[in-house]
Amino acid sequence: PGLRDLVSDSWRRCLEAGVQPAIGQPPCAADDETRLEALRAANHELLLASENTWRLLADLLGGIDGMLLVTDPRGVILDARGSPNVLDKAGEFFIRAGYEWSEPGAGTNAVGTAIEIGSAAEVESVEHFCALAREWACAAVPVRDSVDGSLLGVIDVTTFGITQHGHSLALATAAAHQVEQTLHARELARNVQLMQWYQSNFPRWSHHALMLLDRKGRIVTSNGHAQSLFRDHALLDRLQRGRPLVDFDHGASAAECLHSLPAQLRALALEGYGSGSEWQGGLLVLDGIRRASVAAAGPRGGLGAAENDGAQALRDVVG
Repeated sequence: PGLRDLVSDSWRRCLEAGVQPAIGQPPCAADDETRLEALRAANHELLLASENTWRLLADLLGGIDGMLLVTDPRGVILDARGSPNVLDKAGEFFIRAGYEWSEPGAGTNAVGTAIEIGSAAEVESVEHFCALAREWACAAVPVRDSVDGSLLGVIDVTTFGITQHGHSLALATAAAHQVEQTLHARELARNVQLMQWYQSNFPRWSHHALMLLDRKGRIVTSNGHAQSLFRDHALLDRLQRGRPLVDFDHGASAAECLHSLPAQLRALALEGYGSGSEWQGGLLVLDGIRRASVAAAGPRGGLGAAENDGAQALRDVVG
């Protein structure tokens, strides 16, 4: 019988990308413990959310020589859970933390194919494009951000053997949905804390355009001055709740991140929530006119007002 459409489409992509069926191993994205820990730290929320899911599935997967994989959005394995025997066997085929199982890197496989098509994928052993993976069967489901739908990672159930167990895809789907729900609950709790903090800080800035941003720079709420400001500059499409307004790139300063603001706007201040050095959300105070002077980074990654008459007036208000 011919290949399923999902598989034939994937094989076609692999051929177009120049993937070699006889590759000895997939790319290694973290070849030492330091890099692997950095990768895990960047995806700690996803890994934390998957902990309880593994506890619930451990007995089921143990009965079918299966394992649970958690990958980042590129398909790099962050964690692999299963019995010692299964993990040892999988490790011989580079199904272990640090290796990238994307389609361009490892050919047709459930993780890489799920990333490519943006939905669940199930791949039998002989359906893998590369011979390396043909002793395994896998089912994978993307994990998405509940606010903006962006890909956070992939949950995969992999089993050793010629054919897929009938309920592997159902297990992967249930696991991915539970991880999404856990992440969503944590995001809601953070936003509640942000809102409480916003209410206590709002009076100091009540005469200015205010935007409350979450840890990803997305709008949680805004005041009437901000809405009027965005309306005046024909920017209402940027004011949608949950849409990123500022790109908080990992390792970048607050001043650098604010370069992604629309050109018509100028930041008077950026106050971070919490006492840590990592951005967890905060308050963005806007002026409607961008001036030539460049603001300087303030404490805790915040941004101070630029040195001009408007900045002096702002200091007079807040003391």
